[in-house]
Amino acid sequence: MITNKQIIQKIQKAQNIAIFGHLDPDADACGSTFAFREFCRNFGKNADIFCGHYGEFVESLFPVEELKSMFFAKDYDLVVLMDMHVENRIDACFIEEFRKCKNVMVIDHHILDESEVVPTKNYRIIHKASASQLVLDLYREIGQKPSLKTATYLYTGLVGDTDRFLFLAGLGEVFEDAKYLVECGVDYVKIYDKMFRTISLKEIALTKFLYSNICYMCDGKVALAVFSMKDMKKYGATKDDVKLFSNSLLNIKGVKWALLVYEVEQNKYKFSMRSVPEINLIPLAIRMGGGGHKNAAAFTIPLKGSKIKKVVKGWCDEVLNG
Repeated sequence: MITNKQIIQKIQKAQNIAIFGHLDPDADACGSTFAFREFCRNFGKNADIFCGHYGEFVESLFPVEELKSMFFAKDYDLVVLMDMHVENRIDACFIEEFRKCKNVMVIDHHILDESEVVPTKNYRIIHKASASQLVLDLYREIGQKPSLKTATYLYTGLVGDTDRFLFLAGLGEVFEDAKYLVECGVDYVKIYDKMFRTISLKEIALTKFLYSNICYMCDGKVALAVFSMKDMKKYGATKDDVKLFSNSLLNIKGVKWALLVYEVEQNKYKFSMRSVPEINLIPLAIRMGGGGHKNAAAFTIPLKGSKIKKVVKGWCDEVLNG
């Protein structure tokens, strides 16, 4: 595994740097990539962020007009995967060109499973609450305080991946980093309002549907909610609208494992999972080709909607009893 100094050395040697966050980017994927781009630009480098698709949630928080969607390997001498460490987390539209890249670097905070293959030897995978913290560490390495814009990106990523500091890896460090970023001038109230306090009429309708269609299993320890493409069309919603409810089911008293499942293509569903601290979701997520954190993980598999309840029941003993 490479050090922060080695990451900086690779940046200094490059001229054109391509940065990728994982597909369907969340607040941390965006916060860390935008902040890392600014870090590279501090060294006078040309740095671009590539994203194939993003939701309205991301659009409300980040300057998405600065994202690029056409990537050619020949144009960049360093490619950085941020907030992910496996190829299948890259948006499919970039895979063909990505495989042509010879100089790849990975910066991620997710736990590396022994069954996973990292596409480069130049990786720094440190288990923290967010990838944004790893970018903040780079600023500390060079003794530079991030600008207000960069600090805002980092704080947004940190508060997003911890879900308002509820999911934590390294409790003391998380709050120390948040405090440091606030001292950089971040308007944390404005960020919080954008991320968690604003709700639309469409969200109200979707919330009603969500709580009216929950399936409980294992004496109420497991809560499952499914949104088909037909359901989303009925409410004029997209998968980006639905995935905002990923944390909602775990708020139900007695629920230890929550699954928000939504159709991303015909007969192909994404399973967004949350759990209480004592339940580890990583083994199931990785086995299904996904990943994430111990208590917040996801994967996408081909499956008929009528089979979802059956397969979840089949996983219950494995997940609940470890």
